[in-house]
Amino acid sequence: MILAFTVPGQPRGMPRHRTTRTGHTYTPKWATEYKAKVALAAKVALRGQTIPDAPLVVYIAAYFDAPKRKPKRVVLPGKYTWSECVLWETLSHDAKPDADNVAKIILDAVLPRDERVADLHVHKRFSNRPRVQVEIKWKDEGASR
Repeated sequence: MILAFTVPGQPRGMPRHRTTRTGHTYTPKWATEYKAKVALAAKVALRGQTIPDAPLVVYIAAYFDAPKRKPKRVVLPGKYTWSECVLWETLSHDAKPDADNVAKIILDAVLPRDERVADLHVHKRFSNRPRVQVEIKWKDEGASR
């Protein structure tokens, strides 16, 4: 079985917990709102089903909004221009947020027990359409091994 969904908008990473002067910890409001947005997209894609207790394979593709001009440190492949590479979504995004923090906020929002994830694949790319595409795969209980 496969659960696939897209979260529109700029990808976010899970932040560290903040601590007040009195020693209380809290999660920033924007992180809680983003997790709710991801959870809603997953709930709509599930259509009332549940993810079973089985080993999971998760693919996360985070597409970040590209700057208008090419950063100095980016090396373009071959004779292609910056806008062509962004259009084809071939250039890797190597800035913050970290790939593991992007995965952490997605998995925390979708899976109540994310220790079931056996394989995790995260890709970060530049794009003209910022979004996060998530695909979660698992074996059916009735399927033969």
